[in-house]
This record gives sequence, C-alpha cells and structure tokens, in this order.
Amino acid sequence: ISSSIVDSYHILNHTSKDSDSTERSKTIGRLDRIAEIRKMYKGEAQWGNIPCSSVIQFNGTFQMANGLIALPTTDDGQASEEVAVAQDFIDFNNLNEEMGLMLASEGELSGQVLLRWRWDRDIEMVKTYLVPLLETKYVVAYKEGDYTQVDHVVLYPDTELEERVPGHQVVFIKFRGIINGSYGVPTPMPCLEEMQDIDKARQDLRKVNHLFAFPTPIFTAANEQRVGKINTIINALNWKIGKALVLQESESLKYAEIMGTGSKELREEITMLIQHISSVTDVPVHFLGHPELLSNRSTSDSMFEGPVKRAMATQRAWMGGLEELLVKVFGMYNMQATKTLDPSLVAIGFPPIRTGNVKDVLGAWLPLKVSKNISQRTFLEKIGVENPEEEIQRLAQELEQEEPEGGEEDEELTQAVAVAEAAAAAEGA
Repeated sequence: ISSSIVDSYHILNHTSKDSDSTERSKTIGRLDRIAEIRKMYKGEAQWGNIPCSSVIQFNGTFQMANGLIALPTTDDGQASEEVAVAQDFIDFNNLNEEMGLMLASEGELSGQVLLRWRWDRDIEMVKTYLVPLLETKYVVAYKEGDYTQVDHVVLYPDTELEERVPGHQVVFIKFRGIINGSYGVPTPMPCLEEMQDIDKARQDLRKVNHLFAFPTPIFTAANEQRVGKINTIINALNWKIGKALVLQESESLKYAEIMGTGSKELREEITMLIQHISSVTDVPVHFLGHPELLSNRSTSDSMFEGPVKRAMATQRAWMGGLEELLVKVFGMYNMQATKTLDPSLVAIGFPPIRTGNVKDVLGAWLPLKVSKNISQRTFLEKIGVENPEEEIQRLAQELEQEEPEGGEEDEELTQAVAVAEAAAAAEGA
C-alpha cells in the first residue's frame, strides 16, 4: 500500500511539470538545432518526430511534387537545342524524381542548399550533387559589400580536411534568410520547442489516462487498528486490480478521480501548440493531425492559400538558384561537348500548383478563354497543363492536319473545350 502511494506521487509529480524546462531555456548553436531537427525528421529524436516530419514533407511536396520543366525564353523557335540539353540535365540528375524531392526536404531542413557539379564522361552530361551541411559544416563568404555573389565557400573549416572552393564553382541557395546573412533558416527552426512540447503534452495526457484507467479505491479508517485490518484483508485477497490506498481518517470508501481541469488543460495546450506551428510553417492544422480545428467550411476551402503562396515564394528562390546553376552547367557542357549553347535562351521553371478540382478550375477560367480575355497559354497554365508550350505546338499540328469546318472563333472555342475535356478526363483517371 505504501508503494502505491509512492508510485502515485511520482507519476502525478512528473506529469505536473516539464522536466526539461531548464534544458530548453539554454541557448544552443544553429548547427546543433539543425541536427536536432534532422533527427526529428528521421524519427530518431525523443520528442517532436511526428509534427516535424509532417511539416517537412508537406512543404517539400508542394514545392517539388510537379517536378521541373525547361522552357524557352523566346518565341522564335531558336532555343530548341538549349531546351533539349536543359531537359536532359534535369532528367539525368533525377530532378523530376526523388532527387528533386530530397533537395526540397534539404531546403526545409537546413534552410539552404549548396550545389556542385562535375562532368560525367560515360553519359556526357553534367552531374550535380549536394554538399551536405552537417557533415562538412561549410561556411559561405560573400564578396565584400555584395550579398548576392558568393566569393568562396570553406568546407570542413578548422580541420585537416579544410577546403576553400571559389564562388564560381558552387551555387548557394538560401531560404527564409536575411538579406545580409550568410545562411538560411530551416522551416521548423522558430517552432522547434513547440514541436517537442506537443509530444510531451501528449505523453503527459497518456500517463494521466493510464493512471486513471482503472478504479483506485481509497479506504479510510478511524484508527491504526482499523487500517491494519483493512491491509490484512486486501493482502489476503491478493489485490491485483490496479492500486489501492488505505488512509487513517474517518470511516469511508471512495475512488480516486482525475481532476476535470487537468486533462482539459493538456488538450488545450496541444491545440495551442498546433496553431502556433501552423502559423509559422503554413501547414494547415488538418495535415498536423487535428482536422477538428477547422472552424467552418469556408476555412477548409481556403486552407491551401497560405501553403500555395509559401511554396511559390520558395520556388522563386529555387528558380534564382537554378538559373545560376544553368549558366554554370552550360559553361561546362559547352567546353566538354564543344558547343556554343546560350543559357539565356532557356529557363528552368515549375509547373503551376493546382489545389482545386478540375470542375472548379474550368468553371473559373474557361469562360475567360472563350471570351478571349486570356491567352491560350494562360488558360493551359491555369488548368494545370505542365508544359503549355509543347501542348500548344501539338494542338497547332493537329489543327493543321484537320480541315477547318467553321470560322476562327469556332476553332478557338473547339480547341479550348477539347483541352478542358482532356484535363477533366485525366483528373477522373
């Protein structure tokens, strides 16, 4: 019986306070926090694994799920070879497949990406690869007074493996950083403790539920003799159903119950932490495991606005870095393949992000196309066609092979409706 009292005290005492509160108040280095975030993402940390993994995968998927496309920057048809080489570079490096998604995850986890490249003699194409942050602990130095151009990068600083790489041999992309900063900010960095606290609150709630998951009788007796007698009876019964408490007090029998506010406050804490994480990362609460926090239908319908805008902003940072990478890759390709390709004739971009269903998208954009208020290319982009230029060329070729039966306006209407029907059919499949 005495051990029951001690056990109950320790459990309640543990759930009533955060044993790591003093440790979390300490200031730790940026790389240490990034290492902790990486452990959480891989499921190797003690706390915060689920929310961290959800945030990284959600934002990374929005950025790179549709892949990359090589597009001409002019409409005169003079960039066909440049576009083909750029697309070959994308395909060879699997930037439309697992490598693109892993790069997106790296950008979310580290807040930055450092790329290098080399010539692959067997494939005769440029191979790009990521320089890992935690393994090399690289430091980026910008040119004096210019935070847009990298002067050099130091790999393995202050070690025997230290290497100084000139800026023209690397491409550095930072996300969510400051304009005069030399590093980016990982998405979970501002809410690292909140992610950990969610798991701690859930663990506390689980302990409370386990503690009161079975009836715990409290026997009270008027004197020590009565207490001893009750103990003798309980021991004779070989009591195994949970725990029992015997106290010296007035004669009574009652059951220990959890205070109504304890469980409620833990749930409110979890809700508050979920909302904080959602506000920092733009991941809707629905994807953090709490769909009940969506207040109404209007909120649920518009919950993708924030993630889409955030993904588009991150994609702009990617496009700036990929533009620089393409220039340097074409320089190596021209030298190795004895070519004179112009990187300014091609750009690497992202297909449009589409979150609504095809019916809603067509309802919004098809009338504008029929009334000639938007171009064919804009219409194709809005309904989710990945490469509008190629689709327009295919349509033009098909129309040339067919005998027109109506006027120009009828042809455009038929063309727009055909594309819309094809998109709807693809969505249904």
